[in-house]
This record gives sequence, structure tokens and C-alpha cells, in this order.
Amino acid sequence: MVRLKNIKFTLRGNEYDIDGLFAKCLTLGYKQMKKDDDFVILVVGPEGVGKSKMRDLIGGFWDHLTGVKFSVDNIHFTTNEYMKFALKKPPFTFVSHDEARRDLNTKRSMAKTAVNFTNYMSECRDNNQIHCLILPAFSDIDKYIALWRVKMIVEVGKKKNSRTGEYERGLFRVIKTRSKKKLAYYHKNKYSKFPRSMVAFTGTFKDNDIIPKDTYKKKKQQFKEVKYIEENKEEQIVLTPRQIEVIGKIKPYSLFKDSPKDQEILRKLVYSLRKVGSGESG
Repeated sequence: MVRLKNIKFTLRGNEYDIDGLFAKCLTLGYKQMKKDDDFVILVVGPEGVGKSKMRDLIGGFWDHLTGVKFSVDNIHFTTNEYMKFALKKPPFTFVSHDEARRDLNTKRSMAKTAVNFTNYMSECRDNNQIHCLILPAFSDIDKYIALWRVKMIVEVGKKKNSRTGEYERGLFRVIKTRSKKKLAYYHKNKYSKFPRSMVAFTGTFKDNDIIPKDTYKKKKQQFKEVKYIEENKEEQIVLTPRQIEVIGKIKPYSLFKDSPKDQEILRKLVYSLRKVGSGESG
């Protein structure tokens, strides 16, 4: 494929740089969306290779192209927040799920969040929005979305610096998505890399401050606090005074006279319930 020169675009007073061929693909996607369609992009790659920066570049150019604002508000870490935001926004809005593996992971395909998101993605085409899903591997998402909803796959990696010999962020490959048979094969074969024959073109991108690093990290940290602290708290069991009274009268050893093992299990259960009922901790 013929290479095109990089394109410079200005966003809120700052100048950025994007691969010319990649910009052309996004522009064609925008034109297609005007025909009552949407645009689902997958950005994949291991941790630390710049997936978020690539997403920011896409979002920033999309803002420049359409005039529909892209900011940290367009980035979400949970399915519910993602869907709430998208449902309230107009056509051509850029919506990104930054923790898509958690909600779309094929290992959790029957989980409520995965089912909800897959159902939503099957019904939201006429909202005419651009959806950018960030995750480690193509095979991490539900097969329906991977095969029938994704219009572009961007595989992000590292390139070798010819001067220092070190590997650094900034390489991307755009993967062909027309052959559903090939996509199905690589979706089934977990974590296998796409072969060169499926690469439409490659390019490079630079780190950017379209979404300031501190702003992004702050929002991601807030998500982590919800995920690892609030969501993992055990629900407090609240017992009525009558329930506490009944529990206090249970005599474990009289219920299972012939089974020491069962006696011990019940004794521990009663002890735990008494503590819960009395509000003790530990």
C-alpha cells in the first residue's frame, strides 16, 4: 500500500502528528458513518506499549475531523458508565472502554456485564458513534463483537531505535478485518499474533498530551479504588433482635450427636452469626 505523508492537525491550540494513511482510514470511516453506520475500533497490545496514547491520538484526530469534543470524559472503565455516557450523546461521539478485557473477556462471556455489553453492541449501530475498545489481545473479546462489529484492529507494539538500539513505544499495525474466516481462526487460537499477510499497513505514532497524563491517571485511579475496594467489600449481614435471640439458643451439639465434624461446622457457624448479630468485628 502506498505510504502517505504524516498529517499535522491542531486541537485546542496544540499541534499533533498522525500517520497519513491512518488518518485517511479514519476519514473514510467517518464518511461511512454518515450513511447510518457506526465505527468500532479495537486497540490491542501488551501492557506498556502505548495503547492509551494511540487511543488518544485517534480521539484527538476524530475531534479535529468531526468537531465533536474528545476529552477524558469520553474514556470509561466500566460497562455501565460506558453505556450511560453513549446513550446520552449525539452521533459521531467518540466513546472508549479502557478496561474492555474485564467486561468482554471470553472467559466471562456468561457474566452479566459481558452479556449486557455484547447486547448493547449488537443494538447501538444506529447511534452512529465511534467505539474504541482497549484490551491486550483480539481473542479477549466476545466472538460476536470480534467478528461482526469490529471495523478496524490496531495492534500496538514497540519499535527499535536505530540510534540507541533500544526498543521504544510508537509502532502500530492495522489488521485486515474483511475475512471473517481468518478472524475466527485467530480468535479461536488464543494470543497468537496476526501474520504479516493480515497486516494492511504499519506506521508509527508519537506520545501526545491530548489527554494529559495526570488527568488520565487520576480517573484510572478512581476506577481502581471502586474496583478493588468498594466492589470487594463483603456485604454486612444485618440480623433482627429476634433472629439474634434464636441463634443464641441454638445448641450445636444436640443437633448432630453422631457427627463430630458436623458439630464443629455448626458450632463455627453459630459463633460467626452471633458475632455478626452483635456487631463485633474480626
